Formats: sequence, structure tokens, C-alpha cells
Amino acid sequence: MPFSRPEQRVGDAFAAGFLYGWLGGEPPARWGLYGAVAGAHACTVASTRTEAIGLDELIGRVASLDGASSAVRDGAVAGDRA
Repeated sequence: MPFSRPEQRVGDAFAAGFLYGWLGGEPPARWGLYGAVAGAHACTVASTRTEAIGLDELIGRVASLDGASSAVRDGAVAGDRA
């Protein structure tokens, strides 16, 4: 197996997540979220392993983050913003 630097894996993971969202017809705001979640997962995997995030886990994490960002945007988490 050729030597790879961790930042290369993160970039590849981000690109894969981004393309999954884009080519899958998701709204543009989710493209980067898929990429960010996949890239963050790549940061957590030891450099001697090459495990990618699974599709079900990726979709689940993005859904939970997307819901949380909607709640913050709508004021449900931060309280009333009068």
C-alpha cells in the first residue's frame, strides 16, 4: 500500500461526500455538509486504516446536523430572538 498523508484522505472523503450530495440531487446546502461529515470521519480513523464512513452513518449524521442547524436558525435552541 502506498504511503498517504492524512490530509489526502480527508480531501478525498470530503470530495466523495460532496459529490454524493450533488449528484444525488440534494439541495446545495447539503453538498458541503455531506463533505464535511465524511471528511471529519476520515480525521478520526487511525492512519494505518482506510475505513470510510458508511452511507447509512453519513446520511444519519447529516440529518441530525441539518436538523440542529434548522433549530438554531429558527431560534428553538437559542431562545427567542426578539
